[in-house]
Amino acid sequence: MAVPNPGGVFTVCFILIGIRANTTYPFVIAANRDEFHHRATEVAGFWPDHPALCAGRDLEAGGSWMGITRSGRFAALTNFSEAQSILNPRSRGQLVRDYLLGSAPAEQFIADQQPAFASFGGFNLLVGDWSSGIHWISNRHPTSKTLETGVFALSNHLLDTPWSKITNGKKAFATILESSFSTKALFDLLHHDTPAPDLKTDDDPITARVQRIRSSIFVKSPDYGTRSSTVITISHDQQVRFIEHSFDIDGKCQNVVNVAFELQ
Repeated sequence: MAVPNPGGVFTVCFILIGIRANTTYPFVIAANRDEFHHRATEVAGFWPDHPALCAGRDLEAGGSWMGITRSGRFAALTNFSEAQSILNPRSRGQLVRDYLLGSAPAEQFIADQQPAFASFGGFNLLVGDWSSGIHWISNRHPTSKTLETGVFALSNHLLDTPWSKITNGKKAFATILESSFSTKALFDLLHHDTPAPDLKTDDDPITARVQRIRSSIFVKSPDYGTRSSTVITISHDQQVRFIEHSFDIDGKCQNVVNVAFELQ
């Protein structure tokens, strides 16, 4: 399969996953959610109608892009970059919501949902928990993969696609996990807004400009950009920390959520 350039008209997100790659925190997530600035969003926190679920909320469709429960169920989603979209697709965020609010093991959830995958636009989905493994599935790839140990990265193509932001992001993430761990270092990495130097862009100058902007880890543009950065850690003694920074149209931090709880 050819690897497309990131950008264009497609939603871009960026997720780094560290599983048993740090001595203190066997599960680390560092992620950016990129979205149109006009899309109504509720910042992360425990949902009043589902108090065991900590996640951000898409107020247009009611789903989420990433969250974790008090029992340790984790899910995250990115859209899959593609030139054409299906007619009247279902909201992909409901997959995250439905897994987090359910009780089925990740493998069963994937099997149960797979017949309906064609009704969604292209997506990558992460579901599971750190102790038994995180499962990656895409409705643009025939097989799933269990992420048990190591460092992984996901944007808007297949897992670990060798885009510059993925390759360089994984290297920097691994260094932080191995030798200089701090949440500040992770947020600094997520705020890296330099476009890929070796990006092959479209001949159209407007499209090329969009592709350059969206090739960076942190995206800034007038209509669309990184709306939030999130770091989630789970320690060996089952302590969860969920930190979310929300940004305005200029990329300035406007709100910080810092939630701590113990897995039940």
